[in-house]
Amino acid sequence: MIRNLVGPPVLGMDFIGRKKELNAAWNALAATNSLLLSSPRRVGKSSFARKLIEKAKEEEWSAIYLDVQGIKNETEFGGYLLTELQKIKNEASHTESIKNKIGKLFHSVKKVEFMDFGVEFENHRNYFMPN
Repeated sequence: MIRNLVGPPVLGMDFIGRKKELNAAWNALAATNSLLLSSPRRVGKSSFARKLIEKAKEEEWSAIYLDVQGIKNETEFGGYLLTELQKIKNEASHTESIKNKIGKLFHSVKKVEFMDFGVEFENHRNYFMPN
């Protein structure tokens, strides 16, 4: 009988199988820059997401993992997100590299809203891309 063990996400070499699913998820993520993992609790979404983050880093993508289970409001989430983004910035060896990655991320963004704050980009100009 299979047991459902409770514990932290499985990491690294302890993650076994799901190669077909990982390849499909990576291809979808690489093509669209977004991916939704939806399933019941305790089936391995966090472990799967962390394995995708390992792959992203191998492919020289910047990736973060946010565990938002204990987040109570938008302000807490914003602070948590900014803290994790700062870690990426600190790990990066070149500021230009970060600017390029941010530029690619926001290339198609028309509007950003957070709580009572919002920014609209006119003519879709990307201020992060190098001249």
